[in-house]
Amino acid sequence: MSDSDSVTTRSTVKSTYYDRKKRKPSDNLTAERINKSHTNYFFRRDTNDDRIAYCIICERTNGKAYPYSRRGGSTTNLSGHLQEKHRITRNNYLEYLDESNEVKL
Repeated sequence: MSDSDSVTTRSTVKSTYYDRKKRKPSDNLTAERINKSHTNYFFRRDTNDDRIAYCIICERTNGKAYPYSRRGGSTTNLSGHLQEKHRITRNNYLEYLDESNEVKL
């Protein structure tokens, strides 16, 4: 096998990799999910921008809540806020909800 054959093979594999179609993000960000994150109970979505969320606990106790990004469906920063500020984790979040899954204070 010559050097030119191996280069051609590599470039063919590389171009095939980059020619793949990428998955498009879902346009329907408001669809209900079966496996909800625990953060959905403690944050409300902005009425003008569905990618922004506000902590319900901070709003009720402080009167004002800092906007958190939900871009791409990621809830990492939301769960980080709950854990650091309110000591709520995915293991104990049910203790902070009433019978109708509303936040109790």
